[in-house]
Amino acid sequence: MMLINGTEDKLVKYNGGSVGFRDGDRGHSISTDETIRLWVEQNGCSKTPAEEDMTNRDLFDKCKALKQTYSGGKNNTEVILIKINGGGHTWPGGSQYLPKFIVGNVCRDFDAEEVIWEFFKHIPERSESR
Repeated sequence: MMLINGTEDKLVKYNGGSVGFRDGDRGHSISTDETIRLWVEQNGCSKTPAEEDMTNRDLFDKCKALKQTYSGGKNNTEVILIKINGGGHTWPGGSQYLPKFIVGNVCRDFDAEEVIWEFFKHIPERSESR
């Protein structure tokens, strides 16, 4: 499981709570840390992650990403959190699709597509017998 989340996400807050831009009329979410804890527990991964500061390629985006990998889970599963300090409700490496005061900063330090592909390309295909 991989989760990429900005600490300054104004729609789905990093620390949990109401979902939505103003009064949170779209429900509630648990915190990112609690979500990761639940997945780590479910998969039987190590409770202590390996941490890696991702390269800060853009010093002007007001973001810095930290990758936390919880490994050693059942069937070689792992849980990965990419915590984007200063990041908003945006796609890393993508466009600033709405003004920053609405969605926050876009992290320019990595491309989400590349990171997601790296995660999935090492997972073996499942062959289902019929």
